Amino acid sequence: MTQPGAAAPAGAPREGQRTQLDVEGLDPNGDGVARTADNFVVFVEGGLPGDRVEAEITHRARRFARARLSRLVRPSPHRVAVPCAVAEECGGCPLMGLAYPAQLDARRKLVVDALERIGGVREAAGLVRPVRGMARPWEYRNKAQYPVARDASGRLAIGFYRRRSHEVVPALDCRVQHPTNVRLAAAARDALEELGLAPYDESTGRGLVRHVTARVSRATGEGLLVVVTAGEPLPAPGVLDELARRVKARVPELVGVVQNINPRRTNVILGRENRLVWGRDWIEERVGHLRLRLYATAFFQVNTEQAGVLYGEVRERIRAYQEERGRTLPSGRLLDLYCGVGGIGLSAADLVGEVVGVEEVKDAVADAQANASLNGIPNARFVAGLVEEVLPQEAAAAAASGEPLMVVVDPPRKGLDVRVVETLAKTPPDLFVYVSCSPATMARDLRQFMEKAAAQGARYRWGPVQPVDMFPHTAHVEAVTHLIRVKG
Repeated sequence: MTQPGAAAPAGAPREGQRTQLDVEGLDPNGDGVARTADNFVVFVEGGLPGDRVEAEITHRARRFARARLSRLVRPSPHRVAVPCAVAEECGGCPLMGLAYPAQLDARRKLVVDALERIGGVREAAGLVRPVRGMARPWEYRNKAQYPVARDASGRLAIGFYRRRSHEVVPALDCRVQHPTNVRLAAAARDALEELGLAPYDESTGRGLVRHVTARVSRATGEGLLVVVTAGEPLPAPGVLDELARRVKARVPELVGVVQNINPRRTNVILGRENRLVWGRDWIEERVGHLRLRLYATAFFQVNTEQAGVLYGEVRERIRAYQEERGRTLPSGRLLDLYCGVGGIGLSAADLVGEVVGVEEVKDAVADAQANASLNGIPNARFVAGLVEEVLPQEAAAAAASGEPLMVVVDPPRKGLDVRVVETLAKTPPDLFVYVSCSPATMARDLRQFMEKAAAQGARYRWGPVQPVDMFPHTAHVEAVTHLIRVKG
């Protein structure tokens, strides 16, 4: 309903009204962006750039409206057949009906728009390079998280959440998942039903199995399975051991099964406790020249191929900066903030004197330390703690050493904590590399940083912005950019 007091322009469409619109672009959620003749913005779920649609207005606010596509009046020339039976119900890949080159163009426009509108960057289009896509944008996800529920017939089902809901759409196949993950999920579903393990019901808090997570290594082909349960007690001793045996019989690539225990009434998928059921709780992945040991619930980019692109972008910016300043390699200190299992910092360790990684999750810090040892990298250390709490002392130590300070951040979608921005502005790094999964928060953070740094007398110039398609057929886009401190 229209919000009280939020009067829309006189010519704005009303809720329930159907109107014809031309879709011009996409918003960050993958909805089409259209405008009425009076220039009133309407976000059309299911609309793609180039479509002329008949849309029904479902919500109207003062400055925009939302609508759902009722009828395609004239399809976009970039529309293609969708090779997925549940694409419309699932909603996880809203751009699957858009030709891949057009997807890349739309993602670039999202980055340009965020820099101009939120970051206040003039001539942003000249900074943003074409998106680096994939030669084969299918079967790329190395990890899948499947909620478990009952279908309409009462049978146990796994799949994905319907868009903007917690209703599970059964899906035993997925074109963007690695085939081994699909097979692991199907085998797990059958084993759960055969063994009588009931799915967890969010509304009542009853039931046992909340999610099934499958993870595969692109390098070795090995797979892991995580069964997320709502509590520790099981209906029978050894029932998960039997599940592991049955899944292994169907999927030989399986090397380990882990129980993750999440007793909280929450929509957070993972709990804090893991228990090894069978086999081992890790697989090994390779990104560029790095070997990375990934434990069952560790964070790692879901697209291994494009993770290599991201790591390479960061590495090249550090190398080019060092070369521009005429430094003999290795030199300087690199702070790798929100470092996860350490991949980004470790990939550039040979270019710098020391890598210091900071990560909130203690298990990830242990993984990062193990990965440094696995790759024979002696000049890396990792600190567990909130970035905003650890950063001040590490930045102060770097400043006291007189070494060049380089910082790379890879924050969550919400972006940088304001305390991180303030600390970086007070101890301005020589090079600031930002790896982003949200162009909007990247634009906001870098604008705030540059404004606060300028107040300290530090000025910066932009490097190019490189979008990377980490999630083909979705609305998401990653990007890498950097700021170089201007001498004097």
